[in-house]
Amino acid sequence: MRLLRTLSSVAACTALLVLPLQAPASAATTAPVKGGETKVTTVRGLGKVLLENGIAVYATSPGKTGVHLSGDNLALSFSYPVTGGRASVDPLAGKVGHRGDLAFVNVKNGKRLKVGDFVIDLAKGKISGNVNDNPKSRVPVFDLDLSVAKLKVDGSVVHARNIRVKLTAVAAGALNKTLKTHLFSGGQRIGTASTTLRL
Repeated sequence: MRLLRTLSSVAACTALLVLPLQAPASAATTAPVKGGETKVTTVRGLGKVLLENGIAVYATSPGKTGVHLSGDNLALSFSYPVTGGRASVDPLAGKVGHRGDLAFVNVKNGKRLKVGDFVIDLAKGKISGNVNDNPKSRVPVFDLDLSVAKLKVDGSVVHARNIRVKLTAVAAGALNKTLKTHLFSGGQRIGTASTTLRL
């Protein structure tokens, strides 16, 4: 496969994730994505802040939620199966779909908001999602910072890790308004993502 030969021949794996963002998506030859998984783990301190302010966050099926305790740090993780799409790593382009929602609930007042069926736009470094299961209400949810990301190619499987995830201003505004809180802000670091794609 042309895509895999190209991937294997590149020595600077990190550069594959950073430099191709400058290339137009039309220049990429994408390959079908057959499956995989994306996982986001919250940054240190965020889980505790959410808990103290009565905000519960969890993934809905087929997504999965993990709770990790290390000393005084409470970290949450959310993983979602990849459902398909097309992708190229050199240059970075394509879109990758997922199933499952990320639900936010203010347990103090019962207000809630869900975003889900996430789509990663590799060329733009963004993740969008449907709001409250409405496909007509898709918004940019997260921005991806690829500056320190790592990439590993193992045959037809691509592993990307250490991808910084930041909340968009649109998502932060919707969360604050719906949940009646002031915890969220545009550009806020939410966590670190890793993804595995089977091509």
